[in-house]
Amino acid sequence: SDIILYSQIDGVDLSISDFEKKFRGEKIKKTSNAIEFFKELQKEMILTNRTSNAKIYKDTIKKLTDFAGDDVSFEKINVEFLEKWEVFLRSSGYKDGGLSVRYRTLKAMFNKAIRRELIDRSLFPFDRFNVSKFKSSPQKRALSLDEYLRIKKVDLSAYPELQISKDLFLFSFYCAGMNFIDIAKLKKQDINGNRLIYRRSKTGKLFNLVLSESAKEILEKYLELPPYDTSYVFPILLEDGLSERQVFYRRDNYLKRYNRKMKKIASIAGVETKVTSYVARHTMATLLKYDGCSIEEISEIMGHSSVRVTMEYLKAFGLETMDGLIERLDR
Repeated sequence: SDIILYSQIDGVDLSISDFEKKFRGEKIKKTSNAIEFFKELQKEMILTNRTSNAKIYKDTIKKLTDFAGDDVSFEKINVEFLEKWEVFLRSSGYKDGGLSVRYRTLKAMFNKAIRRELIDRSLFPFDRFNVSKFKSSPQKRALSLDEYLRIKKVDLSAYPELQISKDLFLFSFYCAGMNFIDIAKLKKQDINGNRLIYRRSKTGKLFNLVLSESAKEILEKYLELPPYDTSYVFPILLEDGLSERQVFYRRDNYLKRYNRKMKKIASIAGVETKVTSYVARHTMATLLKYDGCSIEEISEIMGHSSVRVTMEYLKAFGLETMDGLIERLDR
């Protein structure tokens, strides 16, 4: 209890092995190899089911080793190293958005090394290297009303393999921009009459939504499919009891195929905007905005943590004002 208490007071994030060594009175072995420590952090994230973060750590470590090899000391990662790594990453095609993720991840790993007393604070290079300079404008895309209706009405009878992607896209739109991972995890027990009750994976917020007739039609189609022995509504996660890591990789692989199919659907529908799963969410928010919904209402329905987040979210869109939106949506 004392070890845990003092580590919390000191802001030290102890690994299980570090805790054991402190408990047994052993000194924690310090390493000067930054890559070795970073890989240890990645393994800890996998063990604690933080799969998404583990993937970001893995990608960052790979870019570091591509640049400088496996034997990189903390002392070597100074301002000069960071500046040269930036040149290397940019030459590999990275833009500000990708650079921001890599540098913020490296900064976080350095902070953990300091908290665990593996290195001295004086080795922290980010006091002299500004990570916030890597800023990029949000690349949010929303369909115009005409484009949305083209996607909605497109005839895919000659392309039956694309139908499920169209259904998932429209279901997301009908259900207040429901995220793909929440659609994938949606279970039959989450459907309660005319309402959909689920907890959002990203924030843990409970949603209680009324189901439109269009959303119910899609649900009924998949609920009537021959059972594939799972509790899920849509055939994305094909078995129950998957670990968070298995869910992550299944979602990742399926989402790539889904987005490729949406690109083909958009082409068939004559829509030039690049369409992905998130465009359904963006489109829903933007059409609500031009239908006269308040920022507060949109913030609530999207599950944002604050109205400020919603304002930043909608600021990225530049659609023209749409008169008679409700009448045109009902066509």
